[in-house]
Amino acid sequence: MPTVKHIIKIYFDYDRPDFVLPQQWVVDRFKLFSETTLQSILGQTFRDFDLWIICGNRNEELTRSFDWHPRCERIYDLGKAALEQIGADYVAITRMDSDDLMHRDAMREVADNPVFYADRRRCTIFRKSLAWSVSNKFIGRHYREDTPFVTQFIPRCIYKDFDKFLKTSNVSHGRMGGRDPDTIELSENKICVVKHAINITTVIKGRDYTKALTDEQREKMKSKGQIVTDDPAEMLRLLEPFGVKEI
Repeated sequence: MPTVKHIIKIYFDYDRPDFVLPQQWVVDRFKLFSETTLQSILGQTFRDFDLWIICGNRNEELTRSFDWHPRCERIYDLGKAALEQIGADYVAITRMDSDDLMHRDAMREVADNPVFYADRRRCTIFRKSLAWSVSNKFIGRHYREDTPFVTQFIPRCIYKDFDKFLKTSNVSHGRMGGRDPDTIELSENKICVVKHAINITTVIKGRDYTKALTDEQREKMKSKGQIVTDDPAEMLRLLEPFGVKEI
């Protein structure tokens, strides 16, 4: 059996060529990440993974000043130095967003379902997820064919060549592997996408996830099965495996 090094990779304040994140957004995101996403990661039943926090250089002084949990490995070179220290046959890089949640068994499912090719990446994906609307107080369904919640199993011949690694792993959602014909879809509801006031798409594209639904909109979503529940007790039951203790 090939050896595998598991990594959860989170783009925290990655430097975008066409957009500069406000520093206050970075501060607010660190607080949100620490209180929510990180707790779901720390609660994983499979724990043999590294946690890469991909940070940008624009706000390096700021992000270095944060009180990071010891499991958070801040990465300022997209992983070049860290990869040089790995000797496994494959790295398995599971991408997460810094504001979403992992079911406590998500990484165990990833680890239990490896996929290998000796000369190219192969992927697994969590395609069908939950979505928690914080402001509108419901849990719905989230589906994207090329969702970013992909694990790339990358062989040594690629990850030891950093240029090849970047072309494989440091890519847009649509090129991460979700559309590859041999990608394996994992089980449902192991990821919970969180819709809240400081989503990155809110900052970049102006989407307002805090806008209140009308009663008519809510009922229409329910009739289409887009809302799983808006009962507080049931919401908390569904969110508990994601590390959420109160809503």
